[in-house]
Amino acid sequence: PKPSVIWAVENPSLFGYLLDRGLSEETLGDAMLVCVNGYPSSATLRWLDRCMLDGEGRSPELRYAGDLDVQGLEITLFLQQRYGDRFRAWRMSASDYERGAGKGLPLASAEKRRLEQMSLPWEETLIPVMLARGVKLHQEVLAESLWMDLTGNANRME
Repeated sequence: PKPSVIWAVENPSLFGYLLDRGLSEETLGDAMLVCVNGYPSSATLRWLDRCMLDGEGRSPELRYAGDLDVQGLEITLFLQQRYGDRFRAWRMSASDYERGAGKGLPLASAEKRRLEQMSLPWEETLIPVMLARGVKLHQEVLAESLWMDLTGNANRME
């Protein structure tokens, strides 16, 4: 396929929710939705690599939404490094985090230490805000915003 945008989510439960809610080829147009299912497997990476290639000198943008926790941020950093300027973190900003922080789960001290060692090129303020709040968020907390982005009912990249 030659999508204009690849929207990718970390968790199968969110992927299923979006499909069950009525996401279809009609609502996505020439975009694609993919679930990486945690850390992307080599098969997932090969699929993304193939979809990101375009013999005409263009390539789609990869917009990735993951959990706002240590693992989700590590996956995001990995994908950003792999796809460079074609990558965009999707709903992974400090303001997105703040919107859902009331539904967060406590960060363990080991998670806090790992966060302190991280740096996020797309959002310098996210980690300090997470450490101050002391919670992590699963991406399902932001499901409505993700749905609105996919269906064109909101600003796609706030």
